[in-house]
Order: sequence, then structure tokens, then C-alpha cells
Amino acid sequence: MNNWFKILIGIFCIVSAVPEAFFKAAYSQSQRTDAPAGFENRDPFIPLVDDQGQIRTNFQKPSLDTLIPQVTLLGISKVGDTFYALIDGELLKEGHVFKGLKIESITEEKVTVSYGDRQFDLSGKKEEK
Repeated sequence: MNNWFKILIGIFCIVSAVPEAFFKAAYSQSQRTDAPAGFENRDPFIPLVDDQGQIRTNFQKPSLDTLIPQVTLLGISKVGDTFYALIDGELLKEGHVFKGLKIESITEEKVTVSYGDRQFDLSGKKEEK
């Protein structure tokens, strides 16, 4: 029985050493540097393929102007002392967030929204009768 115990210990040592050697080899291969320039620092939310179906080589983040959601101010109304803005069919008041835009203030003429650290004014077209 003592020999069986030695054999089992030997097998265990061999089996436990194989995965360690395998993972060391796999890890060293994962450190390869044959990726395109700039790929290692790329934003993971930028698709690898551009609009024309070509593989991107430029992985710079788009400017904030291209990321700002496009919304349409449909109207402004006042109920009691509170102003509401109708933006893309949603009725919003100050403090609400819609498509990443935070409603900062609403007046009779305009709605001020913020996106990131920038502020923008939305103004509706007034119809003259």
C-alpha cells in the first residue's frame, strides 16, 4: 500500500505541474506586440470597423461635438410655477436627464442643457400670428 501512495503522489505532482507550465507559456504568448500601432490604448467602445467596412487604424476618441445627442425642442409650457420642456416627445423639467443631457434650466424662451462639462441652449421656433 505504501507503493500505491508514492505512485499517487508522483502522478499528482506531474499533473499539477503541467497546467502551471501551460499557463506560463500561454501568458508569455499573450504579451506579444504585433498589434497595430495605437491598438493597445484604444477605446473599447470604438468599433474595430469603420462606416465603410474597413478595419480602423486610427483609434482616437471622437470629439465631444460628435457625441452630443441630437434632440429637438418641441415646446415649453408652464404649470403653476414650474416650467416643462417637451423634447423629442418627452415632458421634462429641471434636473431630469434625457439621452445623457441634463436639463439645467427652463425659461419661456429657452432650455439650458448640459452634456459633460459643456452647456447648450435649446430654443424653439416661435410662430408669429
